[in-house]
This record gives sequence, C-alpha cells and structure tokens, in this order.
Amino acid sequence: MSITINDNGLQKTLIVDELSQSAYPPPDKGGYWRLMMPDRKPDRVLMLGVGGGTIPRMLLEKYPNVKIVGVEISEAIVNAAIEHLKLDEVNMDLIVADAFEYVYQDIGKFDFIIVDLFDGFNFPLKCISPKFVERLQELLNKGGELYMNIPNIDHALSLILPTRIKEDNGANIIYKFTKGA
Repeated sequence: MSITINDNGLQKTLIVDELSQSAYPPPDKGGYWRLMMPDRKPDRVLMLGVGGGTIPRMLLEKYPNVKIVGVEISEAIVNAAIEHLKLDEVNMDLIVADAFEYVYQDIGKFDFIIVDLFDGFNFPLKCISPKFVERLQELLNKGGELYMNIPNIDHALSLILPTRIKEDNGANIIYKFTKGA
C-alpha cells in the first residue's frame, strides 16, 4: 500500500494507491462525502473506515456534540492522517482495528453507521455479505440509519474502457473490449 499526501496549498489530500481517500479541510462542495451526511442529528455514530477523517469532521461541523466511534484498520493511514491532516484534533474515539472483527464485539447501539472501507482501489466485498449487513442492522437503534459507500465499478470501467460492450444478466455484468486494429 502506497500512502502519499497531496498538498495544493489550500487543501491536503490523503492518497492511497493513487486514489483520493480523504481531504483536509473538507471540500466546500463535499464530494461524495456530503452524501454520507444524515439529515437528522444522531447521538452516537459508528464510522467504519476513517481514513484521514473527512466524514467525522463534516459530522462534527454539522452536529457539534455527536459522539463518534471511528474504526480504521491501517495504523499507517492513521499515522499519516495525524501527521498531515490533523486527525488527532478530531473529537472521536479512534480505534485501530479490523472493522469486520470489531462489529462483533459488545460495542452498544448506534443511531448512525457509516461504512467507507476503501483501501485505495481495494474494496472488501465482505461489506455486502448478508452476515455483515445483518450485524450492522443489529447495532442500530430503532430509527437508526446505515449508509454504505460502495464502488460503482460500471462508472470506473466507463472511464478506462469507453468503447466496451456491456452485457448485464442482473447478477453479473460482463464487459467485452476489442483492441482496435
């Protein structure tokens, strides 16, 4: 895993394996992160995949007294985010652990759970396993919400293979590409 920080003088971006993971300060327009904000104030939040802390910062800006438990698997990412993005200044309980193990501990209930478990271009399909999703639902208080950031592979391939043929049978998508003469 390659971790770099891009600093354009106005904003620092945490890059993992050439893919932007977090920004500090958070972008004004919010990027995809704005879609991860709840409409109503949660009291207790579980954030699986903290990265550089963009979402926790945005949550605390919108809801200053929210209690956040953040889980990040990579100590290297946490260290880079503390050094370059001031992650240590974010008011949350930060736990370095595997989210897929952590959620099976006795951790209480939450009003809002965010799953944002990208690691560069790697996305654990375990995020959409029935057992994991059911466990997350068990961790929600009544009326609680679960937001999951899932990659749009179709969009990604449209950018790198714009002349592909796509066949979709509902369960699978097959992409076909023929190199030009």
